[in-house]
Amino acid sequence: MRLCLFLLAILLFGAAPASSQLPPLLPPAAPGSPAPLLSPPGSQVSPPLAAAPAGGPPLVLDAAALPMIWPKGRLIYEQRFLLGNLSRAFAIGTNGEYGGMWGASSLEEARAEALRICGNKGGTDCAVYAADLNVVWNGRAQAAAPPPPGPLLAGDGWAFVPDARYFWYGPAAARGVVVFAHGYSGSASRTELGEVQPPPFLRAFNNAGFDVVRFARAWRVDGRTDEMARHLREGLRDLHRRGWKSVIAAGQSRGGWNVLQTLDTPGIADAVIATSPAAAGTDPGAPARLGNRGLEAIVGAARSPHTRVVFAQFADDPFYVNGDERAAIIRRLQGRIAAVMIIDRPADIAGHDGANGAVFAERYGACLLRFTTAPTVPSSC
Repeated sequence: MRLCLFLLAILLFGAAPASSQLPPLLPPAAPGSPAPLLSPPGSQVSPPLAAAPAGGPPLVLDAAALPMIWPKGRLIYEQRFLLGNLSRAFAIGTNGEYGGMWGASSLEEARAEALRICGNKGGTDCAVYAADLNVVWNGRAQAAAPPPPGPLLAGDGWAFVPDARYFWYGPAAARGVVVFAHGYSGSASRTELGEVQPPPFLRAFNNAGFDVVRFARAWRVDGRTDEMARHLREGLRDLHRRGWKSVIAAGQSRGGWNVLQTLDTPGIADAVIATSPAAAGTDPGAPARLGNRGLEAIVGAARSPHTRVVFAQFADDPFYVNGDERAAIIRRLQGRIAAVMIIDRPADIAGHDGANGAVFAERYGACLLRFTTAPTVPSSC
């Protein structure tokens, strides 16, 4: 079957409309589309990890279960609160008013702010309905969900770590797993980014049944760009062997660069999501990757015909020079991958960390989930 490619230009180059309405995908280059899910490479499957007991989706994800709330509040709960990072809380008043806080520095702060907002809107007898990943309405005890397992795979200064700030399903029950590779820790700043909470757009995947695993890297080894890419490939293979049905590699900045590098190895990722990908590192050859030459090399080496790719870049990002050229290079993936979606300098989102915020999650989270997981590439977003 001849591969087909969808090119999705979420917003046009240069000035973009302020509306968040998404245009339809461009017509396919050819009818049909390869199946997005791959069989795990190799014939042996490792014993599955322990998963949380089966019992349906967590109650906190059921927006219809919220009592005494105005329709607008239910919509905000579903489309904003459930995409918000921890710490978070949502409060409801007996007269239907509400208040929510997410991305707080502590659960105590989130609860207090949610109650304050609910009260300021005229809410009566406001009480916290949800806190972090649990429903606590009417004194309901915090669910004691079993913690996710420890590192799944680890080496010198790096590890694949299940994130306890997300629901954990386990390979037998999960729809798949998303591995998130953070930005460059930097040997100069010595900033440890491995513990940083992954961006909120991954909540769309987690809420839909995907586990979330961090590819955590210590600053002392993170300069070894190509070595970290090798470890990422190893980890993606291992997750297939452990039994996850679908494996998605996502990354920001240097992590985005690393996930693009995995396209040279077919069969290890069903989808790749690279936001603000940037070359960085101290290993030999790093300077040659700066600019767009390195991106051209990645595209030239790509050979993953069943992998869907998302590439996102934003205005006012100091880590690239020519955005038009970068987008054109990514389009050359045609024939080397299954499909590509380009989010190119959208309105109202800027900077190197553009994909790390709530606005990006709310605008594109559901779209990314559909694009990367639908049985066939969707015709619109």
